[in-house]
Amino acid sequence: FLTLPKDLGTARGDPLNLLLLRLLGCQAIAACCRAALEWWTLHGRRFIFCLNDDACRGPRGPYAPLDRFVGSHVDIVRLGRYGRSDVAERCEAVATCCNATTLRGVYSKLTGLGPMLSERLP
Repeated sequence: FLTLPKDLGTARGDPLNLLLLRLLGCQAIAACCRAALEWWTLHGRRFIFCLNDDACRGPRGPYAPLDRFVGSHVDIVRLGRYGRSDVAERCEAVATCCNATTLRGVYSKLTGLGPMLSERLP
């Protein structure tokens, strides 16, 4: 099943493996073997469609480290009470997910996020 090259692009410019992952709708396929995991990633970083800090189990996490996934393909960012520890980390998460269409904060302090994001503009 892994005879397709993973670096092929689609008409939108997205990698082929991302398009197939969107079509299947889950990442369980990536867990079946090491070769599948390598094919379903981009330079060792996973594709996620929803960065969900709202699902953390406490102040220490777990939440997804920003260097473990491809942020440019995240569609939804959910910031929660126990996710990132301060506004600078929340700003970094939002800036990393630059193409997200939805930002949701559930009991997450967003005070000061706007000015910090404005400073990051080119």
